[in-house]
Amino acid sequence: MIGVPITFASDNNTVATIDSTTPNPITGVFIANIRALNPGTAHITASASDGVTNADGNQATLTVNGPALSIDDVTLNEGNSGITTFTFNVRLSQAAPAGGVTVDYATADGTATVAGSDYQSTNRDTIVCYR
Repeated sequence: MIGVPITFASDNNTVATIDSTTPNPITGVFIANIRALNPGTAHITASASDGVTNADGNQATLTVNGPALSIDDVTLNEGNSGITTFTFNVRLSQAAPAGGVTVDYATADGTATVAGSDYQSTNRDTIVCYR
């Protein structure tokens, strides 16, 4: 099956995704670049098919360790006028690695239903945690 592309897949895309694959044209070896996203376990598989023959590689188990993020719930009487500030405590389960941990967040309608008048909206803001 020379010249047949190899497909890599993760069975848990919340833990790890396949970013890219690079074939070595001389050796025929493919390298998969895998992005670790969250702590947990993902199984990575490789397969290829030329339309006649199917080939499946052995499954590799990838365990991602790292800090987990938790956000405390907040309850506060907001009143009917003026601005009420809510403070959310964000914690890491362990010390962040060198360079910190980057977290993207956004708001969405829920019990507060009108962005701009019921709450201040934000879309994919980023915070960096170092401890």
